[in-house]
Amino acid sequence: MTDTASVNQAVRLVLRDSVSLAKPTEELADDSDLYELGLSSFDLISLLVALEGRFGVEFPKEMMERGTFASVDAITAAVQTLTERRMAHVI
Repeated sequence: MTDTASVNQAVRLVLRDSVSLAKPTEELADDSDLYELGLSSFDLISLLVALEGRFGVEFPKEMMERGTFASVDAITAAVQTLTERRMAHVI
């Protein structure tokens, strides 16, 4: 199982380094709506690539929806799910 706080912090670093939002990532609440803060479809592609590279996961088609990337909490939950699935296949 992955540590939620560590994943959350890593997600925030990926957000900081891959997209430009109306607020600095350090000031975002975990449930802030990233789309309201300026997350565009172009940003989403950059974010997706960066997340997959950072965590060694691949987002499946069923997770390619607005809600998956709506907030730091949502992204953290998705990454944890994918990481746990990957680890289950390794064991």
